[in-house]
Amino acid sequence: MALVNRRSSDVPTVVAVVRVHALRGLNRAQELTLDAADVVLRATKSSPVSDLPTPSKLPGVPSLDAATRFTFDFATEVLNSQRDFALRLTRALRSK
Repeated sequence: MALVNRRSSDVPTVVAVVRVHALRGLNRAQELTLDAADVVLRATKSSPVSDLPTPSKLPGVPSLDAATRFTFDFATEVLNSQRDFALRLTRALRSK
């Protein structure tokens, strides 16, 4: 399977294949969610609800894009820190 990208020979092929299928499923769910959001937005575009202020139009509030990028950048940093910690801990436990 071309999409299987194993970083280490320690990872069994079945685990790598499960990873690929899980990510494909996640991506498909994301596409379906975006499609559904588009349908809802088009259906409600002419409703009075569309006249309510959006967070990006409120003073002092960052745009949704900026807030999303910041949140995911922070989550990535936390996850990377946790991965480094877990690897250091497993090395320390293995050496004892």
